[in-house]
Amino acid sequence: MIEASNKSAQDALNAKVQAASTKLDSVLTGMTGEDAKVAADFKVVWDQFNATRDNEIIPAIYKGDATDTKRIAAGVQADRLSKMWVIMSCKTR
Repeated sequence: MIEASNKSAQDALNAKVQAASTKLDSVLTGMTGEDAKVAADFKVVWDQFNATRDNEIIPAIYKGDATDTKRIAAGVQADRLSKMWVIMSCKTR
């Protein structure tokens, strides 16, 4: 979305992001047994990631503030993404 040149393109990409998030939320909710614990751990970080994306990053993109967007994405969001990878990596070992 950061590189999208106009609002229409940003809107289309935002719709894809929201749809993918909804799909992942559904998958996490459907996990049972041992997977449910991993999903719960993941979801804590995932919810923080989504809140920052929806309340800070996407509004900054629509304002045309690429500097703030990139700062947030490279900072706290990158940390959260790393945590989510670790949680899921532990599950796949």
